[in-house]
Amino acid sequence: MRWALVAVLGTVLGLWVFGVLIPDLREKRERKERARAEEASSPYPDFFWNDPVDALRDESGEIETTKFDDLDLPEVLKEEYQKFASEADVDSNGALDASELATFKRLRKIASRDRFLERLRSDDGRCDLDKLGDAWTPPEISNPLNAADLDGDGFLDPDEELAAKEALLVAEIPELFWNPPLGGFKASASPVWSDPIDRLRREDGAIELARIDALETPEEIKTRLRTELADADADSNGLLDDEEEAALTRIRRRLFRDGVFEGLRNNEGRRELAKLNGVPISESVKKAVREADANGNGFLDDEELSTARDAFDAAAEQEERARNPVDSQVGNPFPTNFVESEN
Repeated sequence: MRWALVAVLGTVLGLWVFGVLIPDLREKRERKERARAEEASSPYPDFFWNDPVDALRDESGEIETTKFDDLDLPEVLKEEYQKFASEADVDSNGALDASELATFKRLRKIASRDRFLERLRSDDGRCDLDKLGDAWTPPEISNPLNAADLDGDGFLDPDEELAAKEALLVAEIPELFWNPPLGGFKASASPVWSDPIDRLRREDGAIELARIDALETPEEIKTRLRTELADADADSNGLLDDEEEAALTRIRRRLFRDGVFEGLRNNEGRRELAKLNGVPISESVKKAVREADANGNGFLDDEELSTARDAFDAAAEQEERARNPVDSQVGNPFPTNFVESEN
């Protein structure tokens, strides 16, 4: 009898191990492998997918809504995040579980989407798709909009706009494409952001370093601005004249360029040119960088990187001259690497 019981228990245990435990472990492993594969195949650098609310997770993985004020973000974003978190927190416990977090992100995405579409409005109230060309717009946003224009007239009528809204709501769009401060560059997707350098100008046009403290922008960005402006302030008088502003443009472009190349690194540390597709720079600059891949393997080794940097700078300067032939030293054809909310 005892051995029969042992045999039954052994059978049950075996069925559980082989029927439940092993398949479950296999499924978890496959999910991790799929996630790694998707991450490796993403055309965007890893930082493109950063979400500031992830910093608010507690030990259980829930988002603590009471800590939104701790986020290093402009007040306009913190207030919006707090509003949506309050609406999503159905049990009012001050934390967002997985289901509530999904609701929060949906509300946030709807607001960002609608704000973006308002920027495209023409005088007759329709969305003018020509305005997508005012600055770099990621294809995850522009493609659904263009696809919704069924009659091809360049505008979205009410029915087409409704279809576009639904498409944008289900599209995988990094949060920083809607709100550029999260990624450190300015994109056309958000009409409420501008280059903070413009906020530092006096009436005579000079840029005043002392005005940085008054900017409503994360402290990390203020610190980086102070460093860059100090490097450009050759006479150390706290003001940037036209020549020093030209030097600032070169400094910012160089830092942006180096950030682009660093963002091309994959999980193995190699600079993968496929990741260049989603970077907010012009096609002519991308073409110049790709041509530096001498062996055509889709990656930049150290020698090719040096060539790519020079090609990047040359293409940038050529675009600047084309855009501003009178004074090609001032201005930047690339998205700025600092942004600030307009109040």
